[in-house]
Amino acid sequence: MKFMKPLMMLIIASAFFVSCKKDCPAPVPPVDLSGTNWSGPSTINGINYTMTFTLAANGTLSGGFNSPTYPFTGSWNKAAAGNLVYIFFVQAGNNWKGQGTFNTETNKMEGGTLNQVSGGSLTGTFNVTKQ
Repeated sequence: MKFMKPLMMLIIASAFFVSCKKDCPAPVPPVDLSGTNWSGPSTINGINYTMTFTLAANGTLSGGFNSPTYPFTGSWNKAAAGNLVYIFFVQAGNNWKGQGTFNTETNKMEGGTLNQVSGGSLTGTFNVTKQ
């Protein structure tokens, strides 16, 4: 009987800790944007365009501004952790880089920024929706 009281306290404490343990949420699988099409407004140095592009499974990107008026080709990738998407393309001989954040709830790439890295110093923004 001498060990009964400590044993009972150990059992009660164990039950308390097990019942209070928070359940871990299931891990969220990474978002795969391969093979998706996008379209939406873009502004470059104050001029409005419609930006459309495809993110191919092999990492290539093709699209245009007011397509097919100002076509571009390039590449894309997505940050392994999170939903930041990077795009790199050539349009009319000028190199551009951009990035936007994919919102899984709205199916939009939001807050996109564009910067011309050769051939000039134009900048722009884009907010495109997954088609």
